[in-house]
Amino acid sequence: MASFYTNGGEFTLENGEIYIGYYHLMDSGGYMTGIQHSNVSERLLAIEGVGIETGIINLETTKIGKEQYKKRISTEFTELINTTEENNIFNALAEESTLNITTFFDLYNKFFYDIPKTGQINSHETLIKQSTEYIDFNPNEDLINSLQDEITSLREELLEEQQKNADLLNSLNN
Repeated sequence: MASFYTNGGEFTLENGEIYIGYYHLMDSGGYMTGIQHSNVSERLLAIEGVGIETGIINLETTKIGKEQYKKRISTEFTELINTTEENNIFNALAEESTLNITTFFDLYNKFFYDIPKTGQINSHETLIKQSTEYIDFNPNEDLINSLQDEITSLREELLEEQQKNADLLNSLNN
């Protein structure tokens, strides 16, 4: 008795549910669930047109050139998105004519709280870093410069005091 595995699309159970899992071929020619026959094995019904009854699946291929490919095959991902949802971001981007700065900020404000605060991509953190780098913006630049000047001044004072201490020690030792 041979056993096989299906990822779905070949069989249904008698209740109409698509079957995924191991199955075996009975000596009588029918298919049942499980690696081998047991009292819990269920009868499988082959989905029409798959050709599992004979074990042969006939595939037809048609070769097309590059130009025909562009005309016949859609490279858009329209089937992968639900464009019926009112707040779907793809609705606003569906037509190229809607892509503009105003639309961008409208969408940004609409999805503001849905955008993760932090992260390497697609986050507020990323937006801030990219924008800051782009405009060379540092809101604390004046404060940083002021503090760096103060540090320099304090280092100079410290150096002067250390020199005075060294001179005093030299004069005491002589």
